[in-house]
Amino acid sequence: RKLSGVPVITGAGHFASRQRAAAIAVLKAVRESKLLAKYGVASLDARDIKELSFYFASGLEVKIGCENLKARIRLLENTLRDPRLMADRIRYIDVRFENAVIGPKE
Repeated sequence: RKLSGVPVITGAGHFASRQRAAAIAVLKAVRESKLLAKYGVASLDARDIKELSFYFASGLEVKIGCENLKARIRLLENTLRDPRLMADRIRYIDVRFENAVIGPKE
């Protein structure tokens, strides 16, 4: 049963404490960002914390990993603020690198 407004988390089961901790840290960082909180996280995949990603309610995927969360959240915020960004044409934003990588929809 899915709870309304609660993101679905995969890969953070009973024995996956590192994955669970990484997932919670990302969700907390997103919630603390006024800009990102507006987008609403629908789901989060923590099976591989180095590849940790989440989906906004709009379907946009964000690849964020689990390291340097503050810097990566800031990069994501700056990317989403860019007036040239056409969110409806983007499949994902990857903020695991120094500059955000934007993956277009095909």
